[in-house]
This record gives sequence, structure tokens and C-alpha cells, in this order.
Amino acid sequence: DGDTALIVAARGGNCDVVELLLKKGVDSSDSNNEGDTALIVAARKGNCDVVELLLKKGADPSHSNDDGNDALFEAAREGHYDIVQLLLNNGADRSAATDRYKWLR
Repeated sequence: DGDTALIVAARGGNCDVVELLLKKGVDSSDSNNEGDTALIVAARKGNCDVVELLLKKGADPSHSNDDGNDALFEAAREGHYDIVQLLLNNGADRSAATDRYKWLR
């Protein structure tokens, strides 16, 4: 699946490891074989603290995976509305998601 150490840590909600990896220079935009970044995976899993940390460290909320889904879509689909709000407050493009997925309106 091509998951990086950062993606594994983000999926598991391990903020300490995510922060350490970012301090060591790991690029938050690195993706796995499906195009998922750590931000997309953390948003999908509902790991709000990890999402917040990644955004503070410059992760791109507009990046889409190979299916065209971004972190905002994944958070909304999974019902993580606190993360939806966090992403919107940090530059996620609501119109991009709602143009493709009318049910997000």
C-alpha cells in the first residue's frame, strides 16, 4: 500500500510520532499508492489532534487522492464534523467538495 511512517502514525493518532517525523524533515505531502497523504488518512480516521498538527505544520488541505477525494470529503463522509470545521478554518475549499458531492451542502 506504500504507506509512509508519517501516514502510519497519522492513522494511529500518534501526535508525538507525527511531530517527531515532521521535525526530522519528513514531507507531509508524501502520499501512498492511493494518493492518500497523512492529512487525508488522519481526517478519515477522525484523529483531530493529528489533523490540527499537520495543518499547523503546513499540510495542504486541498490535496486530493487518486479517487479525487480530499481531507474535507473524507472527514465529512465519516461524520467527523469537528475535523470538517477545522479544515474549513484552515483553507480547505468547500466549493471543490460540494461541486462534486452535492450532499455536502
